[in-house]
Amino acid sequence: MSESAPVDAATAAKPESMPLVETAAGPEPTPLQESGKAAPEKSLADSTTEAARDSKVPSTPPSLLENQKVILAFTCVDLTASCLFTYACIMFIPSKMVVPANMVLGLNLFVLGCAMYVVMISVFTRETLKMVGMKSMEFAEQAISIVAFVLFLLGLVLFYPAHTLPRWIGSIRRPLIALSNAIAPEYVTHLPGSEAKDPGPQGFPLTAAMVFLVGSLLFCVPPMLHMINMSNENLKDQIRDVINQIIRGIAGVLFTAGSVFFIPGIGCNTDAAALGAYMFIGASLCFAFTAVSDMIASIMAVADSQRGFSAVPSLPK
Repeated sequence: MSESAPVDAATAAKPESMPLVETAAGPEPTPLQESGKAAPEKSLADSTTEAARDSKVPSTPPSLLENQKVILAFTCVDLTASCLFTYACIMFIPSKMVVPANMVLGLNLFVLGCAMYVVMISVFTRETLKMVGMKSMEFAEQAISIVAFVLFLLGLVLFYPAHTLPRWIGSIRRPLIALSNAIAPEYVTHLPGSEAKDPGPQGFPLTAAMVFLVGSLLFCVPPMLHMINMSNENLKDQIRDVINQIIRGIAGVLFTAGSVFFIPGIGCNTDAAALGAYMFIGASLCFAFTAVSDMIASIMAVADSQRGFSAVPSLPK
């Protein structure tokens, strides 16, 4: 007993390691808190870094469509292209079209406007694919618009007089020669009131008019898809968008009707070509009207964002 007692006393004197027990008052203080030193506070940058490291969802870069200044730049491109369309259609009036230089100028402006539209809509399509994907109404709307403008480009290539074409455009026209000859073996010149035959292959006017007709019909589809995809809530806040889509639909109808008057046998005379040119001018003015509406809305959005940014008080240093 005398030997076991000191051992028990030493064992009792040695503190045992007890697990930390969280009481109702909260967790036990850490050694740093017991010593009276305050724990270092985490900065905002450290917290953001830890949150980004802990999150397993990769952060996506902001879309160009969320930048109001980029949208304003796109509306400027839209307005420029629509103005080029309008002036080009004026050159299609028979009184001006009989002058070959005016006709080539109108075709060049038309091609430039179509190319600007294709580039602009392609950028929108790229951003749409990143945001909502291919299986969406927005992607279908933009893809159909691109196809319509590409068809217009093909029709314009067919309308160029052969002696004015660069070699690279001539190579583009070669695959269409067989199609044009098959469609209309009897060649009818596209110059109203002119007896001279174009040195190009037969059937170019009919093929170009049919390509214009299909592209014009496709112009009517995107406004319908856009309005189908619109929300039924807060329609009062979407009146401008609804009016723009209706006007774009009217532009597609005018382009379609105007293309019919350039089809040999139906039109392709002086009076029919004049009526078709005036319809093209009206359709181009519809595009210009919607572009101006979008530009005004973008300018107001940029001004509101800048006012909101300037209203934020600066943080004390």
